[in-house]
Amino acid sequence: MPVGTFAVGYEFTPNNWGLNSGNGWRTASFPIKFTEDFSNPPQVVVAINGLDVGNQANTRVQVQAQDITRTGFTLVVIAWGDTVLYSVWGMWYAELDE
Repeated sequence: MPVGTFAVGYEFTPNNWGLNSGNGWRTASFPIKFTEDFSNPPQVVVAINGLDVGNQANTRVQVQAQDITRTGFTLVVIAWGDTVLYSVWGMWYAELDE
């Protein structure tokens, strides 16, 4: 079962990060490639294991796997409200639904 980790945020991915300011729904997307191709698009689970957030607002964060193909998926990080999100760390795993 392929597994991987991710670290995204204003330090790691500065050209694709806008979740540390603003209000409302904000997203940032990142391509994830599997080390080996699957025969069909797999089921993908993503999980957060670390956050760097501002302390003046509630923390509202979600991660999703979208656009899953045989070769990879798009990791989408979502923040909303007045959340100030600097970085997210996490992991993913993928397996075929047999």
